[in-house]
Amino acid sequence: MTLLDRLPMTLMVLVTTIGATVTVLVAGGSGTLELHRIRLTYDLMAALALIPWLILSVFRPGWRPSSRLAPAIVACLAVFTVSTVTSREPRLSVEMLGYAILLAELYLLLVALLRRPALRLHFERLALVLCVLVCVLYLIQAFQAWLVWWDAVGRIAIPPLRPGYLGLSLGAPIPLATLVLLLGAFGLAPSQLRGWTSRVVIVVVLMLVAATVLVTASRGAWLGAAAGLAVTFIAAVVARPEARESALRRVRSRWAAVALLVGIPILVAAGALAALSGRLTLEDGGARAAFARASIRMFDASPLTGVGPGAWQVLRASNAKPTDPDLYLPHAHNLYLQTLAEFGLVGILAGIIFVGAVGLLIARAVRSDGDMRRRVGYAA
Repeated sequence: MTLLDRLPMTLMVLVTTIGATVTVLVAGGSGTLELHRIRLTYDLMAALALIPWLILSVFRPGWRPSSRLAPAIVACLAVFTVSTVTSREPRLSVEMLGYAILLAELYLLLVALLRRPALRLHFERLALVLCVLVCVLYLIQAFQAWLVWWDAVGRIAIPPLRPGYLGLSLGAPIPLATLVLLLGAFGLAPSQLRGWTSRVVIVVVLMLVAATVLVTASRGAWLGAAAGLAVTFIAAVVARPEARESALRRVRSRWAAVALLVGIPILVAAGALAALSGRLTLEDGGARAAFARASIRMFDASPLTGVGPGAWQVLRASNAKPTDPDLYLPHAHNLYLQTLAEFGLVGILAGIIFVGAVGLLIARAVRSDGDMRRRVGYAA
């Protein structure tokens, strides 16, 4: 293959690497995406990616947007549109609808790119590299905050988790915990490494992800990771007899004994640190309960289509009781109640359709005969 033949793929690898890196490390979330120049840059990057692809798809059928999740995506966008038309805050809702369409288009572009084996391998490696990079950067950021804290208290002491509510470009530790769990799972699952190299990479990545998720002190991430591991193990054992036999062999192996001897003290120490940091309670001064009441009031006001995408943050104060904590947050700390408030019953229906479609896709992958597809199914 000549240099000219390799040029298109080389350019796509370069562009996707820059785009993914900027998305994760610069425009990752509310930490920086709310800045006007960052948002304009990100929107421009999305347009530069989408427009050439859509033009190419007109002439090349293999590049046309398609996905097994397309019906579920259409259902969600239809609900977004209906709730936007009936919104109490039309300007905000139109903006949220625009970003929902943009997100759907970027997802379909990612699906089209992943159909190319060379690009799929590139994304697998990139996910692993970004996972390690995000973990290392966050742990450094947290350690720097601990240094300031130790200097303030005048001695070395057990440091607080989620110091300063730091979260790199995502603006908070909770989405950062979600990000590293996703990148770690989908970076490790399709890995082609074998032997000791594979074991070293797996151990290093798992330790970095575990340390990062612990320091973020995200109770949702802790519970989600534990529940996800349990469900994945059960799915693997139930779906395929050979997986059941392999799991039993591994449980009885010396590596399992070593993992227990090392893992149990680490889990005990992590639990003690979480307890000392006050993260094993749900005490929040009544904020979550107040947000739940406000969400229910919004739903009562518009039960079918909700108050509109993005309207919760504006209408929360007017739907709160005088005695409720007056905290400004753009979300209800409860995805289900916020969906109910902003999209009403049609939003819940669309959510059920989407979860069902994703669940069916995962079930097919787990029961697949292809080893790679099966592993990605377990990661999902």
